[in-house]
Amino acid sequence: MFEKKNRTIRNLRKKFEGKIFVYLADEKIRKEFAEDAEKEGFTIGGQKPTERGVDEIMSLHEDTLTFVGGIGRMEFMANGGSNEKGNFHRVDYVKYKSGEKDYIIKKLNYPQERQR
Repeated sequence: MFEKKNRTIRNLRKKFEGKIFVYLADEKIRKEFAEDAEKEGFTIGGQKPTERGVDEIMSLHEDTLTFVGGIGRMEFMANGGSNEKGNFHRVDYVKYKSGEKDYIIKKLNYPQERQR
């Protein structure tokens, strides 16, 4: 079993190839994610995540995070598609951090997800 202590952002990046979108449900989890990312050395456009701030959906790269624009949000909201091919992953950060097994978002009902 993948232990909770191993649930770092860097390990998440190592676990999957392709695009990784991280879903951050509310302000509290966004703050926690920004702090975690900063501790692990991630930046956003050269700035610390806690200084720059993060959004509801962030794209995870090797050492950086990026904001997701309109096309990326459409891709995030699309069910199936490239996720089935293994090169696109939507991660619920709350579930990932808490050690739950089903942290990959397979089917998204976006308006309800936002209300969590």
